[in-house]
Amino acid sequence: MNLDIIVDLIKQQKADKFETRDLLTEQFKLKGFNIFQAAEKAENNIRNFVEDIQRIITESHNNNEMSLFKEATQSITIVNRNYFIVLDLRNQLQNLKWQDFEDLCGVLMRKCFKAESISITKRSGDGGVDFMGKIPFKSEYATAPFTFIELYGQAKRYSGNVDRPDVQNFTGVANGQKKTINILRNYLYFAQHLTLVLRQRTKSKKTIL
Repeated sequence: MNLDIIVDLIKQQKADKFETRDLLTEQFKLKGFNIFQAAEKAENNIRNFVEDIQRIITESHNNNEMSLFKEATQSITIVNRNYFIVLDLRNQLQNLKWQDFEDLCGVLMRKCFKAESISITKRSGDGGVDFMGKIPFKSEYATAPFTFIELYGQAKRYSGNVDRPDVQNFTGVANGQKKTINILRNYLYFAQHLTLVLRQRTKSKKTIL
């Protein structure tokens, strides 16, 4: 079974539900088998296909990653078409220059946290802080905010995970700032043990990964 061919077949279609046998038959036809051979191979491989897809779904769930597949049985395969949108966004992020990635983090601070006074620090000598802003706290009945929470962030574009030295360096700098929220933003993933490390180092302050 060639999963890449199946993914391409799904991408070319508009549907989010497929007859599993038909999907496998089309895959074998693209591999050069005639329709009768493809149908036979689909029948012989359908159980393995379902087991493989169920394993992919489980692994994606355990890793907190989006999966193309929602469900697979010998009758029906259901897919999540948002997977292709997320994959395209991830590819765009990977191709961003690091300066543009820092600028994007500033935009996300404004969009996600409604922060004000967003600034991107100089490219060097910033002490480990790449972007910063202020979150206003105000009542819906008041025009002026009661106060602001200052945010300081660092952007990481690594090919691997953000690990302990990066967390320790950033929290050392961030803990010296007058703020209550730290942000360490990475476009991939954090090593599993680092969430606890970061929360311990920032004590009672709010930490966002």
